[in-house]
Amino acid sequence: MVFSYTDFSYSDLKLSSTRFKDSVSVSVKVTNIGKVAGKEVVQLYLTAPGKTMDKPREELKGFAKTALLKPGANQVLTFVLGEQELASFSTEKSAWLADAGDYIVKVGASSTDIRLTKGFNVKGERKLENVNKVMVPQIMIHELKSKSMNSRGK
Repeated sequence: MVFSYTDFSYSDLKLSSTRFKDSVSVSVKVTNIGKVAGKEVVQLYLTAPGKTMDKPREELKGFAKTALLKPGANQVLTFVLGEQELASFSTEKSAWLADAGDYIVKVGASSTDIRLTKGFNVKGERKLENVNKVMVPQIMIHELKSKSMNSRGK
C-alpha cells in the first residue's frame, strides 16, 4: 500500500488506437480527490501476448509525475508506446521482435495498485532489428526458462 497525504483518482484512460501501427499514445486523467495538495507518480505497465517468446506477466514501460495538484484539480498525462517498448530479443531468430496479438495497457500507482486497463492489437509479428551472430559460443548454451513463464501468471 502506498501512503500519501492526499488521494488521487484515475479516469478517462484513452488509447490513440486499438490497432498498433507505429505507436500508440496512452492518456489518463489524474484527479486529486483528497483534502491537501499533492503530486502523484503514475506508472504504465504492458502485458504482451507472449505467443512466441517468454514474457513476464507485466513490464513497466513508463512513469510520470503530476504537477502539484490542489484538491479537486486534475492533470492529463500522456505516454507513447513505440515498437521498442513492445519488442523482446529472440535468440532463435537473432532479432528484436514484437509478438502479434493482444496487448494490455495497465495504469496505476504501482504494480500492485493498477487502476485502469485497456487493450490494443498488433497484427502480425513485427521485426525491429536483425542482429549478426558475431561471437558464436564454442559450446552449446542451454537457456534457463521457467515453466511458470509459459503460463504467464494466469
